Amino acid sequence: MADLTGLPQLPSHFRLTPEFKLLAACSWIAPPALEQAQAERITSLCAAGIDWAHFISLVDRHRVPALAYTVLHRHACGRFPDDTRDRLKERSDQARKQALLHAAELVRLSRIFAEQGIGMVPLKGVILSLQLFGDPGTRQSKDIDLLIRPEDLVRADRLLATAGYRCIFPGFELTASQMDYLGTGIHHFEYIHGERGINVELHWRSNLWTSQQAAGVWRRCRQIDRMGVAVACLDDDNLLLYLCDHGASHKWFRIKWLSDIAMMLAQDRPDGWDSLLAMADCLGLRRALAQAALLVRWLYDIPLPDQLSRLIVEEKTSVVLSTAALTGLQNHIATGGRFEGVRHAFYLMRLKPSQPYGMLLKGMLICPADFKIVPLPDSLFWLYIPLRPVFWLWRNYLKKSPAKSDH
Repeated sequence: MADLTGLPQLPSHFRLTPEFKLLAACSWIAPPALEQAQAERITSLCAAGIDWAHFISLVDRHRVPALAYTVLHRHACGRFPDDTRDRLKERSDQARKQALLHAAELVRLSRIFAEQGIGMVPLKGVILSLQLFGDPGTRQSKDIDLLIRPEDLVRADRLLATAGYRCIFPGFELTASQMDYLGTGIHHFEYIHGERGINVELHWRSNLWTSQQAAGVWRRCRQIDRMGVAVACLDDDNLLLYLCDHGASHKWFRIKWLSDIAMMLAQDRPDGWDSLLAMADCLGLRRALAQAALLVRWLYDIPLPDQLSRLIVEEKTSVVLSTAALTGLQNHIATGGRFEGVRHAFYLMRLKPSQPYGMLLKGMLICPADFKIVPLPDSLFWLYIPLRPVFWLWRNYLKKSPAKSDH
């Protein structure tokens, strides 16, 4: 079925709970033209009855405490219990405090990287919060994501070490073959600061862009000033598609990723949407963009531009992909299971049919966690492929066996 705009309706078998509907309504800040509709939706849901304990659990799972508190306080002050307000405020304050720590650390790292001539672009995090809300603390983030050029990886790794960071992924010394595999099989290392407890993910590539396209991304970056330091950020088209790719790849498990898209789709674009759609074609992200736009339509009831509406209709997989994401959004726990990797690989193949399947196959044949279980020399690196089933059995069965754990 289609709604009055000709777009597919939310499938009838979905029964969104009042708490989830309120979560969606409170997970973004509507522009002036849509603010009244947002306020009416929130007050209506509050009046209909909400299980506030369940709502708080959804806020925690989807990591939108500052947004939920801000929007409820603005549009439903006095319409929800005092203890709920206090619990949301406490969570909001904690998220904002962490954001300020991240903002200060980002400035410090930006200075350090600039001094060494290493280009760096923050992804998501406090920079995205500033871009969307004009405030670093409105959007919650658990770490600082930094994008660098591949050729700067070794220097950046050493620089983070001198800045007080310890690598926790992979977290062990890599052989040349293991490093070669990780350089093409994954796209980031993870670090933690010994004193501050701040996590950093250092990205040196993205599956989203080829090497040639990545060079264009760097050229199109724009600079913003943060505490006297120039910080590079993605331009609007690359940012929106990067967020679509990230959220879609994770089946939009957290609504905060979708609320980012809602904020961007609700903004005026004086230059139109043609450049975005052309870039989506180039990057093989038509389906991811259509999925995101349809989910935004279903959950936020935002009017979509004609170009995106046509894209949803043209991409016949939009409903199937959006339904799969909506299932994950409503689940209380992350989609998992011992065969989730295989299921997710098929989902990704449907989401991005133009991507090289060799990369997905490579990820299924070799698991970086196996490097730590059995550190093979480079001459025997090929054994990680036939040994993968053994390692899988060990991680999922033998390691968890009570009988084994007693010895």
